[in-house]
Amino acid sequence: KTWIWGAGMVLRNSYMRRLYQAGFSHINSDRKGESLSSGGDSEICYWHLITGKKLWYNDKLIFHHYISAERLSKEFSERIIKEHELSYNALHPYFPLIYPNPYRNKNKIALFADAVLSILKRKDGRFMFVLLRPWFDSRLNKQTLKIMKSMKYFSAS
Repeated sequence: KTWIWGAGMVLRNSYMRRLYQAGFSHINSDRKGESLSSGGDSEICYWHLITGKKLWYNDKLIFHHYISAERLSKEFSERIIKEHELSYNALHPYFPLIYPNPYRNKNKIALFADAVLSILKRKDGRFMFVLLRPWFDSRLNKQTLKIMKSMKYFSAS
């Protein structure tokens, strides 16, 4: 598993402090004010995975999450899906570190073809083309290199 839900997530404070001290910083801001941005929980999970930790999930734990009536509307759902897609794209610098095999063993054309085929198979495929961006870039970009530098400092601490 590469991520767990942030609602109800429990983290060790000392470990999170070490991550921040090593230079890890959030790409996604998560929800602030009217923004429905997300992905902060995924990003924290990625930090743990790339520094050698494992994620633990227990389906016997129960978490009650209150959702207000206005968040159950079609409009809210469409807004949150759109912002979720943008947040997903923002996390693409982590993908070569979390999912290295597709990046090492395929060229950009093959990555693009795989992404298009998987999107076209989806019922909501026409809304999903925003998710293609990570697959266009199989090289390590500046943000990925910055994350790798933080990993190096974390390992040394």
